[in-house]
Amino acid sequence: MATTKKTTTKKAATKSPVEIITPDIVGTCADKIWNTLNGSEKALTEKELLSLTKLSGQSLYLGLGWLAREGKLESDGKGFKLA
Repeated sequence: MATTKKTTTKKAATKSPVEIITPDIVGTCADKIWNTLNGSEKALTEKELLSLTKLSGQSLYLGLGWLAREGKLESDGKGFKLA
């Protein structure tokens, strides 16, 4: 009995375009987050911040890190508010 060998075609990995992250870009992300939190009466979750700021996940975390480093952010483990 003859067996036939299946050939599979390997797909080439597609690379996402590389985004150069500058302090100006991170500052803009932080500014969007700060303005959103400043206009809120309550702490906001990551999901709420993503929705309200329209930032990508990466940009949200960059901006949150910037604000945290400057001491302008508080977190209770569930949400974020301005310090």
